[in-house]
Amino acid sequence: METPPATQGSNHSQISPTPTDTEAVDPLDNPPVPIVANLGVENGHDGPLTAVQNGLAIRVNGSVSMDVIQRDKTHFTQFVDAGNEGKFIVVYITLKNMNINSNQLSSLEIHLRDNQGRMFERVQTIHEDFIISLWAEDRGLFNPRDLIPPKTSVETVIVFRAIPDVQPWEMLVGDQVFPINPSPAP
Repeated sequence: METPPATQGSNHSQISPTPTDTEAVDPLDNPPVPIVANLGVENGHDGPLTAVQNGLAIRVNGSVSMDVIQRDKTHFTQFVDAGNEGKFIVVYITLKNMNINSNQLSSLEIHLRDNQGRMFERVQTIHEDFIISLWAEDRGLFNPRDLIPPKTSVETVIVFRAIPDVQPWEMLVGDQVFPINPSPAP
């Protein structure tokens, strides 16, 4: 029995792209996943991932506080402002999808709690979420709104609006607690 030649467009006739310094090729033909070498934050990428919810695991890599999140790769002024009484707390994380199906960061129940017990939600308005997603991509981070391919780890951010009068904070993900001690943005 003769094996038919590979047809154009089949997986057998395509050559896998060579990974670059900024992306990794997923063997399951998923889109490249950005890898971040330098986040500009104190904490590193060492330490274990902690299983949280919905087949996802997290490691906190660092955090910063910011007044404004603004894109710098555009001809238009696109920014979000934390407001007069607040700050953005940007938490840099490694997020791993341990499922056999794609998953999203938005599937997690995530809050920020200060040492007075006040709870803060992550930024979720459509406009702010969109600008923050583009800002993250500008920095080589995985878009926090995108689906995470199965069995894949990504570097991304979670952004909260908080009142910065007390520290430290804790990020609550399901029943897991992660200490958050943001430094001012450079």
